[in-house]
Amino acid sequence: DRPELDRQAWSGPPRPTPAGSVANARWNKLCGYETSTRQLRWQIGGPPTGPADVFGGANFLGTPIFVDDLLFTIARRDDDLLLMALDQETGHLRWSVRLGILAPHLADSTLRRRVACPITLVDGRLLCPTASGTLAAVNLTTRSIDWAYRYPVLQHDLTPRPVNGSPTAVVPDVWWDEWRETNCVATDDRLQVPSLGRMENAPPASPAIIFVSPDSAQIHAVNRIDGSPLWSSPRAGGLYLAGIANDCAIVVESMAVRAHDVRSGHVRWRNETGEIAGRGAIAGKQFFQCCRTGGILIINTADGSQQSVPPTPEIVAGTLVPSVDGWIIQSTQSVQRVPLLEAVRHRAEAELIANPNQALSIELARL
Repeated sequence: DRPELDRQAWSGPPRPTPAGSVANARWNKLCGYETSTRQLRWQIGGPPTGPADVFGGANFLGTPIFVDDLLFTIARRDDDLLLMALDQETGHLRWSVRLGILAPHLADSTLRRRVACPITLVDGRLLCPTASGTLAAVNLTTRSIDWAYRYPVLQHDLTPRPVNGSPTAVVPDVWWDEWRETNCVATDDRLQVPSLGRMENAPPASPAIIFVSPDSAQIHAVNRIDGSPLWSSPRAGGLYLAGIANDCAIVVESMAVRAHDVRSGHVRWRNETGEIAGRGAIAGKQFFQCCRTGGILIINTADGSQQSVPPTPEIVAGTLVPSVDGWIIQSTQSVQRVPLLEAVRHRAEAELIANPNQALSIELARL
């Protein structure tokens, strides 16, 4: 995201790459580790070894989700997309569901290999994005697909373009012109549609799934019961879907944040923010986002009003992750923990009571 970098990918003479190298391979590996010992417990995947190898040649599309004693992940094997249920203790395959077949132009696309397909559990169904034009809902009880929502797949122009009249040609990297990641977020069951400005007697709205994927130029809302479309809206420069707050889907652009009404898709508000840095996070009714300048924006998701925390040498701009008593900020160079002011205040009061005459206690109390 650095502004000084040219937002294009080199397209000069290709470097020779061995046919059997990892760079050319369509497979990867999924590993399970013991959290207490940090030791490798099991490993699946790798190059195909024969028909009996259920994981050979598989390309696992993201980190699995835990449901009871099983791990669920989406994998591509040849041109098939599969939902795999794995034993979390051994990595063995318990069962699988075929989600579909990749179209030839998608099966051969190297761009799709960097797109993860994280699974979301909603209403006893696993929402399975494919980054290939389909969102499928798999019923855990019946082990079958309850519904599938299909949408047009975005086609990028990858024609090499000359630079300033020189013979060198470049291909624009589509990563700059699509959703950064796949995300599915469920709306609240209690969501209501306003009627005549009053909510008391309003009928409940259809419970929805708000969905974005790098292979689509839209933000989608579908009925989470049957997968029927509710609305869609253009990406309009959106980089990622942060989540839902105050019945709004929060979309972050490179230099702005906006909110779509989850009932209609209409934009409720949009704020210019300056260049963002990393991924923000929703906490309660507020949205927090780091800026390239080093400060942090705090946006009220109800009306878009915002305040900013000025940059300090101690806080490096990056991705925000909420923790129990503060924030974890991950940048390209560091990971740091920033405590909440309330937690610092409690610590200062405790220090002052225990050691009223120590300089550290007095300084903490002053802060």
